[in-house]
Amino acid sequence: MNALSRPLHLVLTSLLIIGLGACASAATPRFYTLVRPAVPAVANATPLLIEVLPVTVPMQVDVQELVIRQGAGSVALAESRRWIAPLGEEIRDALSAGLRQQLGARDLYRLPRAAVETPVRRIKVDVRRFDSYLGHQALIEAAWTISAAQPDAAAVTCDSRIAEAVSGSDYDALVQAHQRALAVLTTQIASALTTTAVSPACPR
Repeated sequence: MNALSRPLHLVLTSLLIIGLGACASAATPRFYTLVRPAVPAVANATPLLIEVLPVTVPMQVDVQELVIRQGAGSVALAESRRWIAPLGEEIRDALSAGLRQQLGARDLYRLPRAAVETPVRRIKVDVRRFDSYLGHQALIEAAWTISAAQPDAAAVTCDSRIAEAVSGSDYDALVQAHQRALAVLTTQIASALTTTAVSPACPR
């Protein structure tokens, strides 16, 4: 390599290294969760027994990447922004954690159980819409049912539509808005859980 070509070679090598570093940085995924940080649960000497069943979500958003709506009929996958677990599991875990915190309830999902006298309230949530508008809004529409183990027990089926404004233009703010929307849904379910045994009613 002659003296003239050596500087050019060094420049090209430096640019290649910088380019590869930029590509690696852009491709590094960032993971998000819908489960909020843990806080002390309500103390309950006789905890309400619940079973938060698997949550169904629309096929369009049942992917690891965050799905961003960009207009009336277009969406985009945020390739480097992903859920840490399948979206349905994230929503189920967030609802379970919220109900445990608000009511001091015990979630028996996937736990072996012996015969108990206290009735177990089963919660089934079907998310119909889970829309993400970056810098604008997080929207959740869901139908949910609370029932007991006994075939003739009272049941309640409700519909919820919750929209939370996104406080910033980044993905962190969007996920936080979805967390708040799920917190509202959790509160609605918690309200129904405390009245289902007496008179089933959807929260107003």
